[in-house]
Amino acid sequence: MKIRTLLDNRLTAVIAGAAVVVTLGAGAGFAAAQIGSADIINDSIKSIDIKDRSVQKRDLSPGTVAKLRGQRGLRGPAGPAGATGPRGPVGATGPAGAALASNVSTTATIGLIGGPFATNSTQVGTLNLATPGTYLITGDAFFDSVAAHGAGTRLMLALRGPATPPTDNFGPDYGTCFTGVFAATADRESTCATSRVITVTVPTVVRVIGFGYNDDASGDGANAFTIKANVAAIKLG
Repeated sequence: MKIRTLLDNRLTAVIAGAAVVVTLGAGAGFAAAQIGSADIINDSIKSIDIKDRSVQKRDLSPGTVAKLRGQRGLRGPAGPAGATGPRGPVGATGPAGAALASNVSTTATIGLIGGPFATNSTQVGTLNLATPGTYLITGDAFFDSVAAHGAGTRLMLALRGPATPPTDNFGPDYGTCFTGVFAATADRESTCATSRVITVTVPTVVRVIGFGYNDDASGDGANAFTIKANVAAIKLG
């Protein structure tokens, strides 16, 4: 009878202990589900509380990652230069560049002022465009009054192709420029310049011409002006 009572007491104790374990386990799970950030004391979590290798890079802020990475070290010295490589193949020949085809530099007296350009203009030189093609024609002129004359004279540099009378008494215009109005006294100077790209289909002679007009349409100022012209033709293609 005493042995049975003792066994009953032991069994009762084991069952009671199991009930306590079950109760504690359920309470721990409930507590874990209810603990949040507000329940954790700041700076209370330590390294020992975190499972090894459980924190990954994606769990850290960019600033923290940068601090862990550390500062960039100093650049090391440059290594020795490598051996010179073999020379590459020669490239294809490029197209021919522009070339001076013809030029003229001349000084002359402008004989007539006003009236018909075809008959009264003064030819002072020529450019010879020997082959058909495209040319850059540039010209500048320096004018000087060597004698007193009437007021209102405007001088011009004209670059003209061959005239073909009677249908064309002037010739193709390959560049023209005018000065401002000259004062009526001697020793006055003025300049003008022109630039034009032209294309000719046959060998062509360009005439370099000096001329002038008066505001009152008179012929005053004949032989009172000189022109120094510089004209060049550069073949572009």
